[in-house]
Amino acid sequence: MTATEGNYVQGRVKSGRELVGIAAVARRLGVSERHMRRLVSERRIPFIKWGHLLRFDPDEIEAWIDAVRRPQDTVELRYPSWVPPQRNSRG
Repeated sequence: MTATEGNYVQGRVKSGRELVGIAAVARRLGVSERHMRRLVSERRIPFIKWGHLLRFDPDEIEAWIDAVRRPQDTVELRYPSWVPPQRNSRG
């Protein structure tokens, strides 16, 4: 793939936004670069491999975050009326 094929023209997306590196996406997600490399190796996050470089489209990352987001009420549905267990009093 050359630098001008597809949606990318010399490191920029057609929309004009620049591709970002692994450190920027790791900061955005609040994870380590090592964890980012794991997500890439498991093909769990959208990425672009440009030679030996990894680059990410910020729009694709935001769409990916929206796609993997869980509904806010998941915890409430799972534990609707959880009450801590009471201790037995002996004596």
